Order: sequence, then structure tokens, then C-alpha cells
Amino acid sequence: LQYKIELDVAGMVDGAPSDVSMAERLERVRKHTNSWSRLAFATVEELPCRDAHMVQLSGKVLARCVGDSTLAFSVLPGHARGVRSKEWRIENVGFPIKAYAIDPAQDLIAILSDSQPPAIYLWSISTGEPHPLATDTQMSFPHGREYDMDDRFDLCLTGDFLGVRCPPMDGEFTKELIVWSWKNGTV
Repeated sequence: LQYKIELDVAGMVDGAPSDVSMAERLERVRKHTNSWSRLAFATVEELPCRDAHMVQLSGKVLARCVGDSTLAFSVLPGHARGVRSKEWRIENVGFPIKAYAIDPAQDLIAILSDSQPPAIYLWSISTGEPHPLATDTQMSFPHGREYDMDDRFDLCLTGDFLGVRCPPMDGEFTKELIVWSWKNGTV
């Protein structure tokens, strides 16, 4: 009961079942809460972002675009939680990256190509391969429109949906929002 109370006070939820005892879980919550309340951490790690021009943080994963076609990922360590750091890269995706969004819980990255017409690629974060749950791992924008690739695009993943806010070329001031079901590719 004490574990559940302290977990709730810390604004945390219980993780997946594991071999970690309830006493150890309670100790980790207390260690985590104490570290944050004192802003005193056992270790501090610096993650390289100097050469990155697009940075995203979701869950425990920090993603960075390095150059115009490489993605670097880091799992943020949590010593109180027993999480070790891990780093990997998807080298040269094969096209210039305009924007991207990540959902580590689904092992998903949506990458927007900097091309006309733009395309969105749905890949596994961990492997850089096409995502196994996506019927169509290369999605096209609706036909008959051109987009201003010099302007900013915003991608957002939530559950089964991918939203893209994009600027049209025809001089309109309002950006469009296109929402796909990323698993089946429908708009």
C-alpha cells in the first residue's frame, strides 16, 4: 500500500510486471523523488546535441537529426529507476529529412522527406526498418496539392494517428492539418 501511495504522490504509475520486488520498487521511487526534490542526482550525463538541428524528446528517448539524413537516439538513463543509457543511430535514411516525430512506446518514427511531393516514412526506431504494423510504410500526401517545403512542418503521433500540419504553396496564410491512421494509411 505504501508503494502505491508514494507512487501516486510522485505522479508515477506502476511499470510492467518484473522480477523487481515491491520493496526494491518502493526504494527506487523514494530515491527518484528524493533526487528530484533536492535536485541532487547520483550522476549527470551530457548527451551530444551540438550538431543536431531537430531535437525531440518522448518518453525516455531523446532523438536528434544530425546532418540532413541521419538520426541519433539516446535512451535517457534513470539510475534510481535502474535504466541504463543506450545510444544508436539510423545512418543516412536515403533522403533529406524535413521533419519527424517519434513514439517510443510503439517503436515508431514518422519521417517527412524534404521533397516535392513530400512523403512520410514509417519505420521502427530500434531497427530503422519499415514498421511491421504499418500497412503502407511510405505514405503520400493528398494529390493535387503542392506544399511550401521551405516552411515548417509539424508532425505529431498519438496512438494510431499521425497528424501533419503543413503550409500550402498557394499563398494561403492558414496551415493545413492532415491526419492519417498510420497503421492502415488512410486519411
